[in-house]
Amino acid sequence: MRERFVEEALVLIDRGLGSRGVNLREVARSVGCAHTNAYNYFDSLDELLGECLHAAFERQYQYSKRATAKAIEDPWKTVELLVESQVEFALAHPGWYLFVWIEPLRGALPPRMLPLMQQASFELVGLVRALARRRLSVSRATQVVEDFHNHLHGALCKAVAGRVPEVPRAELRRLVTSNSRRVLRTLVSGRQR
Repeated sequence: MRERFVEEALVLIDRGLGSRGVNLREVARSVGCAHTNAYNYFDSLDELLGECLHAAFERQYQYSKRATAKAIEDPWKTVELLVESQVEFALAHPGWYLFVWIEPLRGALPPRMLPLMQQASFELVGLVRALARRRLSVSRATQVVEDFHNHLHGALCKAVAGRVPEVPRAELRRLVTSNSRRVLRTLVSGRQR
């Protein structure tokens, strides 16, 4: 039943482009029970939203893992597939995307989310070091990942929030992928402006 609450809340978050309008009564109604039943599974709405945050982030992470599995030996192809998967995920689930990357967390971060975020970061640092043929230190590669992440998710958040002119999905994927590749090449080579 706990998972049903999370799933229904995720549907509402995606439909509403974030968690702002989501409340326990609405989630319980979607599950098909009284809102008081929610307290059998969650101490508060914030706890439920924390579980939703973990679920949405994990789905985004797994989506990218499946997409990049095709590029086993080519780090630049991996980057291309990673960016394309992020574009596709953001467009398919704009509410989850904004919820994960833009909305403030109202409660505590679920304890099992931190290891997942660290794993994603560790993998990206390894990818950046592979792109640089191991010429970057772990700390420099970590900074490159942070800068690249800021670029990529900034572009995608603007796109899903309607802050850029609408373009067809294929064109958006091409633009974000080519711009991200250019930014990453600049960051990896160290020629930052």
